[in-house]
Amino acid sequence: MAFDEGRVYTSYGDDDMLGGGDEAGGRRDPGRVVRAFKEFIKTHFTHDRREVEDPLLYRQSLNKDPSSLLVDLVHVRLHDAALGADLEARPAELLPLFERACKEVLREDHQLGPDGEQREFADVQVMLYSSEAFGPGGVRDLSSERVTKLVQLPGIVTSAAKPKHKATYIKVQCKECRAVETVPCRPGLGGALIPKQCMAQAGGGGPNGKCAYNSFVVLGDRSKFVDQQTLKLQERPEDVPTGELPRTLLMVADRHLVGRVSPGTRVRVTGIYCTHRSQSPPSC
Repeated sequence: MAFDEGRVYTSYGDDDMLGGGDEAGGRRDPGRVVRAFKEFIKTHFTHDRREVEDPLLYRQSLNKDPSSLLVDLVHVRLHDAALGADLEARPAELLPLFERACKEVLREDHQLGPDGEQREFADVQVMLYSSEAFGPGGVRDLSSERVTKLVQLPGIVTSAAKPKHKATYIKVQCKECRAVETVPCRPGLGGALIPKQCMAQAGGGGPNGKCAYNSFVVLGDRSKFVDQQTLKLQERPEDVPTGELPRTLLMVADRHLVGRVSPGTRVRVTGIYCTHRSQSPPSC
């Protein structure tokens, strides 16, 4: 489909979004955040313990399906109001820590496999939703203050592109000195910035003791990819003022969220609101 073709760039409002910061500036230490999420997974129980065999809702769900975990934001806020507020304000920073906590809980619960050896678990995808409405009431209520934050929006899916592969990180190798580097890719529609100059060796492997510019090539078989799909979300007819056209947003779903909905489906989506422009280096 034509709407999702071309070059796309993802813009984050804060350069420190994916790292840095300190608790004095309103940011928690990553280790403490992981421990807080682990405590939430291990201790949160259902309201009616008689309805299920194991009242520990998320721990039971994670052990049943180690690949993904569906979490209600209301439960996070009830467990720790500050943690819930941080998750809503800085989801791009805290979601990877949440997924890391899930993986650590799995390792603690299943230290040894059936053969007596240490078990290895794949990455866990945390999928957020909210049983209570929060954030803007609709697409028209979105403002610049909500950029990089978690939002919940109702709408109708009007278009769904064919799923494709998206790199989470790529391995690149210098053609001259054969050095290998790992380059992370930004989430969503963001890509990777491949270095122009090889800095692996002081002398380099090219003429004059330096590697040439743009000497890196991508090692696709050593890079990591996930499934990704782009969709269009349009305002509901009842939310459009008389005489105006409905507004549309571009959505990006990845991993276990790919292929969940089809055009014409009414949904209430929870995701990170960000901006993008269509003229920049292509994404991975």
